[in-house]
Amino acid sequence: MKFVEITMKIAAILVFIVGLSSIFFETELVTNGIYQISRNPAFLGFDLLYIGTLLMFFNWILCFLTVFAVIMYHLQIVLYFLQFRHRCCHFKSFFYLH
Repeated sequence: MKFVEITMKIAAILVFIVGLSSIFFETELVTNGIYQISRNPAFLGFDLLYIGTLLMFFNWILCFLTVFAVIMYHLQIVLYFLQFRHRCCHFKSFFYLH
């Protein structure tokens, strides 16, 4: 069981690093690699990190905090997308999504 927990934590850190590094090196929409799974790999890395920590040190308080964090990250992604879409509708110089 420890192997799975440690592997999840390492995977979370690697996904997070890939997500952050791609911000600085990519200038076009990327649809391969980790972006086939998630448009926000940094948040996916955070989720995996929280879930890995929960598996390593399980208790009900940590379980509640993990579920809360995963939901909050998801809502942050949705809110960001809605704000981006709102800007696109008002300013035609931005890429328009529909």
